[in-house]
Amino acid sequence: MLHQFIAFLALFILPQFALATAGTPICTNGFTLVNGKCWRFFATGASHRSAERTCMNYGATLVTVKNAIDNRAVQTIVGTSTYSIWMGLYCFGNDVTKCLWDDASGSTELYDNFMSGYPQIETGKCVYYSLQSSILGKWYSADCQNQTKAFMTVATTTMATATLITPPLHSSSLRKIVKSTVETSSQFGLPTRTVISIPCSFNLELEVSSSEPPGLPNCVAMSFGTSNNVSAGTWYTVDCGASYGYMCKRPAGVQCPANPPAVTVTPVPSNPSYCNSTLLMAPGTITSPNYPRYYDNNMYCTYQLATLGAYNILLKFTSFVTEAKFDYVAVYDGDNTNSYLFGNYSGPVPAFNLVSTGNSMLVTFRSDKTNNYQGFTASFSSYVYHS
Repeated sequence: MLHQFIAFLALFILPQFALATAGTPICTNGFTLVNGKCWRFFATGASHRSAERTCMNYGATLVTVKNAIDNRAVQTIVGTSTYSIWMGLYCFGNDVTKCLWDDASGSTELYDNFMSGYPQIETGKCVYYSLQSSILGKWYSADCQNQTKAFMTVATTTMATATLITPPLHSSSLRKIVKSTVETSSQFGLPTRTVISIPCSFNLELEVSSSEPPGLPNCVAMSFGTSNNVSAGTWYTVDCGASYGYMCKRPAGVQCPANPPAVTVTPVPSNPSYCNSTLLMAPGTITSPNYPRYYDNNMYCTYQLATLGAYNILLKFTSFVTEAKFDYVAVYDGDNTNSYLFGNYSGPVPAFNLVSTGNSMLVTFRSDKTNNYQGFTASFSSYVYHS
């Protein structure tokens, strides 16, 4: 029955969202088309963080260089107007496998052009591209905040003749399409409360029911009935672990495989704490040891949290009970205890959130020699910080 519904969805809904025609790649907003990508050079010096934010405002990233052709393209576009430019690359260690691209495409393991002896995170964790004649095209490490450089931003192309229909969610047309689809598909047994996945390119305006109590988990459902006391068409928060009907979306005209490949699910270790683990990349979850059982006495844990260079970390403590004034969780806005201290937290504490100003965060937990409690659990994820 599910495959019947998906077939119906492909025939009825998807053509209304993906009406596009092929065209010639073009660049807008002052970007130049080179090697199938849109490039734009900013000559004014900025910190690495400011440069990343400027690129994000254009829906782009700092320049990423994945091959020798792109490495030469940078030289061609920038010329001799500056000595160096920032790259969209951040290194967590002195190894090319520890240097990650801002566009989430992985590390520099397959291609790099670092000068001998680099990366060198003692000098800085951000990376710049040299345009000086004697070391043209070589990559170096630099301090992310205390140095300013020109920068290059890169965006994907658009199509000159392409048309993509992406109406805002609040428009009556989109609401009617989704509502009609769900009602029509009732013959397939789809429930009246359905989780809808909408592509991120849509201009979304969120309508959240004011009748929903605060503090619910962060998954969202759309109502198509009145049995849950939420008006039809309204979005509301739900427990991410609860079971609901759902709607799938795929490109129109794509043939599904006759025999879908088998998926092997690797069991997740029960209640991993990650106390004193190596670098933890977002997203993830950390807990006190033994959580939800009581932690032990004389514990000391560190949690090194990190995300890609262009992003910040959103840390959400959802449960927190320690021995007041004796067992502490400390959170630092950086990768060491010399960084700014958000605070020392102990006792029963209501759920709370913290956002880093950079792409790293350090959490420590210390318990004394007496009395034990349940401890804490917290999730962390990548986040775009608007200062």
